[in-house]
Amino acid sequence: MNFSRNTIGKVYELRTLPEKESGKKPCARSGHRCVADKTRLYVFGGYNPNIETLKRYYDDFNAEDIETIIPLFDELWEFNFATSRWKKMSTSGPMPTELASMAMILVGSTIIVYGGTGYPFGITSSNKIYTLSTKSLEWRCHEPEEYSPVPTYGCAISVNEGNVYTYGGTTGWSYISNVDRYNMQSREWTSMYDSSTDWSHHFADPHDHVTSPRPRYRHEMLSDQNNLYVLGGGTSGEAYELDIIYIFNLQTKTWKKHQSKNDEVHGYPANRRCFGCCQLKDYAYISGGLNERKMHDDIWRLSLQDCQWTKCSAKLLFPLYFHASAVTPAGCMYIHGGVKTLIGDKRSLKLSRIWLVVPNLLELCWSKVLHLIPKIQRMSVPQLWQLGIPQELIERLDYEDH
Repeated sequence: MNFSRNTIGKVYELRTLPEKESGKKPCARSGHRCVADKTRLYVFGGYNPNIETLKRYYDDFNAEDIETIIPLFDELWEFNFATSRWKKMSTSGPMPTELASMAMILVGSTIIVYGGTGYPFGITSSNKIYTLSTKSLEWRCHEPEEYSPVPTYGCAISVNEGNVYTYGGTTGWSYISNVDRYNMQSREWTSMYDSSTDWSHHFADPHDHVTSPRPRYRHEMLSDQNNLYVLGGGTSGEAYELDIIYIFNLQTKTWKKHQSKNDEVHGYPANRRCFGCCQLKDYAYISGGLNERKMHDDIWRLSLQDCQWTKCSAKLLFPLYFHASAVTPAGCMYIHGGVKTLIGDKRSLKLSRIWLVVPNLLELCWSKVLHLIPKIQRMSVPQLWQLGIPQELIERLDYEDH
């Protein structure tokens, strides 16, 4: 089925299989994050305040616990691209407890989580780095030492040469525009830019000649070898523009306010926050989000080389914000969950995908094999060898679960 939905540049909803043991899939949620490698999508955290939804999701839900239940999901799910099956992962070690609007990124086989908030939002926020090995499934907490950033949620992170860079976020009462760096080897934090040098105490008005971005949250950040790129975001009552790209140079530690290039037909993306964002080589892809007037279902591409915007012809299944998105190394973007209404009362549990580029021959052939042999995971490994299927593809089938 999925092979017939491999058309480049179109969004398709995926038919997914539940976890074998529980018969469940991830509950509808928002404020979560996801990352992807070539074989799996990893979905972590999230929020859903609907009690009826939570009752259906948790088998051991006790009616007496309604007043004390926390509507956050302290769980990690994986979705296997080859088998189309969800699996709730059993991890060890200290899992983050701030499970909404954190930042998450995948580096090799390590998931890095930073920031986020518990519930109620803003009462507890994080300034800790957590890492999870996708091989050992062991969490590790990197405790702040002498210097540490302001605890925030709705922040953004990027990784460059062994350093984790964080930008922005909110404490729940004020918004931040700082840039901080965490070295994964020395485990030390360094302040790269303190926004109080450019902005007034209440972060309302800048001092003279300011080129740094306004304090914000639920923005996104991209990187190349030399720079960080900040897109969109805003406050609880305002969404910021995307025609202006704020670029932070990692060597000079200075900001540049850069005017991007518009799509000749469609102009610029509308102001927005709480949107999805993925980076594939030198391109960023944003999806959905909202501003003061409307929710969005559009998809845009930004070139980091010349800051050229291009509107994609594809659209999301429906307007979304606070959803999660991730892209595989082969160029397939996955979109999961999110809020479906402006008043925030309905959340999605759907998973969709779009090929952003033409996949390589290996991925095309593998998709065709999965389409022609839908129960391929029931075949033995020697049978697959006999068909000439490479070992690296056989390993995508999670044979330890069969």
